[in-house]
Formats: sequence, C-alpha cells, structure tokens
Amino acid sequence: MKSASRKRNFQGSREFAFRSKKPKDAKRAPGNADSSAIRQRGFFELLDSSDCASIPHCPHGPCLLFGERGGRRRRWFSCAVFRSANGCSFRVDIRADGRLPPIESPKPQEVDYRYDDCPNQFRKLKASKVDVVYCKTCESCVPVQKHAKDHVVSGPLEDLKHPSRILDPMCANKGQAQYWFSEESISVILDALNKNSVDGVICIGAPSIFEAVEKTKLRRFMLDVDHRFARFYSKSQFAHYSLLVNHFYEPDGATRMRDFLKGVKRVAIICDPPFGVFMNAITRSFEQLKAQVCDSMEVKSIIAVPIFVGKHLEREGFSMIEYKVTYTNHKQFSTPERTVVRLFTNFPANSFVLPFNEGYRFCKPCERYVCVGNKHCDSCGKCASKDGSTYAHCAQCGYCVKPTYEHCSKCRKCHLRGRCF
Repeated sequence: MKSASRKRNFQGSREFAFRSKKPKDAKRAPGNADSSAIRQRGFFELLDSSDCASIPHCPHGPCLLFGERGGRRRRWFSCAVFRSANGCSFRVDIRADGRLPPIESPKPQEVDYRYDDCPNQFRKLKASKVDVVYCKTCESCVPVQKHAKDHVVSGPLEDLKHPSRILDPMCANKGQAQYWFSEESISVILDALNKNSVDGVICIGAPSIFEAVEKTKLRRFMLDVDHRFARFYSKSQFAHYSLLVNHFYEPDGATRMRDFLKGVKRVAIICDPPFGVFMNAITRSFEQLKAQVCDSMEVKSIIAVPIFVGKHLEREGFSMIEYKVTYTNHKQFSTPERTVVRLFTNFPANSFVLPFNEGYRFCKPCERYVCVGNKHCDSCGKCASKDGSTYAHCAQCGYCVKPTYEHCSKCRKCHLRGRCF
C-alpha cells in the first residue's frame, strides 16, 4: 500500500564537517563568529558535548563541539555535515564564561520523503506497458514519452534494484561526497557476513552494500543522510540519519529501526563514512546507537576508512583487513594499486577470505589473509606491513619499518633519509 507523501522538517544531515576558509564574499550566517583564525585540523580537536546543557542546531541538525589545541582553548559548535563554509557557514563560539551567546536557530531544511514512491510509480507505469525513466529534476519515475524534454532523466529502467546507479552521487568532498563500492569489494564483505552467520545488516552510508544484500537471505536496514533513498524504499527499510551525531531526523526513525531488529539475533553494521571524519565521533555514535536500538543483541561492525586514520579504530578493538577497497566512481581509489582504503572490523580477521588471484595469501602464523608482499616477521611475530609492501626488521628499533626507511644513529629511529627529528 502506498504511504502518504509527507514533508518533514529535519535538523541534521550527512556526516561531518569543519569550516574551511570562508570566501571573501560569503555572508555570515545567523549565529556565526569569525572562523578565519582556526583552519587546519592539526590546530583543533573534536570534544565531547554530552555534558553541554544545550547543543545548537544549524540547518543540517545538531552541531559538533570543537576545541582549539594549545593554551587558548577556544571552543565552538559547527556543522556536523560540512567541513566547508560553502556547505554550511554556521558557527557558534562559546563565551569565556562557558555559556553560549544568544542566537536565533536557523530554519531547518524541509524534506519531502515520499517513501516507496518510485517503486509504486514504476509498477503502475510498467503495467501500462510504457518505457520508464527516472527524472532527476522531478525525482520521480515517469513515462519517457510524455515528459518534459528539458528535464534530466536516467533510463529506460528495467528495475529499481540499484538506486545508487540511478541517482547522481553527491560530490562535495568536504561534506556529502558519495562513492560506491566496486563489485569485488562488495563480494568480500558479503562473504565475511555469511561466514560470521549474521542474520541482519545495518548499512550506514553504504547503499551499494544494502542493494547487494537484497540477493541474500539477510534482513537489511539502511541509515543514510541522503534522503533521496527514501523514495526507493519503505519506512521499514530506511531512516534518514546523521552518523557523527547519532541523529534520526524523523521522530519515529529509531522506533522503526528497533522494529526491524525484532527477530534479528546477530547484526552487522557496515559503515562507509566520508573521508576526513573524526574516528572518535564514529565510535561514539556506534556506542550510542547500540545502546539506543541494539542493546539486547550481538553487534559487530565493518568500517571502510583510509589506513592512516584506522589506528584510532584499532585502539577500540578493531583490526585491519588488508583487502584494498576500491570504488567504482572514485578517480584515485578505483584500482587496488592506488587505493588507501581498508576494512576495519571486530569480526575475526580470518573470516575475511581474500582472493589469491588478486594478490593475497593466507599467513598460517597470523591466521589471516595478507598481501603477497607482506612477509611474516618472526622477530615481530606478525605480518607487519600496513600497505602491502615488504617491510624490513630493524634490530635497533626492535620492529619492522617501511622499505624506504633507514635507521638514523642521530635520531635513534628509522625514517626517510634526511628527515631527522
């Protein structure tokens, strides 16, 4: 049965962000302070806002709390979606007395969810034996013959099984950039879910995995900041959600997810967050989400992030799977040779079977799959390489280092030549 189309205000949107330099002609949004002093990530950090009496909302929802590193310790709230002022210029500085200045909250955006609209339209049009296209201008399925010629359409469509191939991916790298997993990466993830006897999957920012799960017997639910997916799915499958602040935009979003989890014994969260987010915000949201809707079941996670930020997840008990994650629509990360994205998980590492024909092998001492070039070191007791290259053991340092590093007698450390500390 077709659900009624409803508009709803939301105070939230996709993942995370912090202000980049504001354009010269940019106007200050209500509640803004001059943010030109602090720009670089190394000069600020994400703070815990759980003890704050109130949290400001920008047009994209609850904000994140940031603090300046060093002596001055200025603190401020900024958008939890965009890192660029072009995406959202909202910012509120906390006063010296620890209080927020009086501000007028910006008007939240309106979203016309229209759940399940496209499948209903598609079925009716197909029954009429007409060619169906998806109109990106109208955001609806329409007959190709009777539609405005100046509208942008995708199709003709044979089915709606892959909305990620129909919708244009958002491309704001400092906010809502979307990249879809390749078929090879999807296969590795689905195989691991099967080996770990999972019976329910929650996809956060991973629509291509959600689409692939349809072919399995697993139950599925998608959380995403991109509300366009609501028109392709029912309320029992999708909820509009902002990851870094664990925010459901709709009042019944968390309830719908709890209803989905009834009968699920072992659930996996598959998360593909935007590049550049703070890992502690993700792990904090995961803990809040599990307490909110998954408190009575076993929950495991798989998160796809670049190698250099994965160390934050390893501190939380995650281990890195050496599989080189690729994307179909990312210029650099579309090939294994160039991607720096890996899977971090709290599933057993040996449940991820990596293909031999793609350059992986099974290490018996480590009991997991690794890149062929990652040689086992008896001194370290592990395959130490992070990027698949062959590391060399340094006796003076007592651990393996990158092949480009040399031991420096002055620093008493291994590093690139000419990079003394």
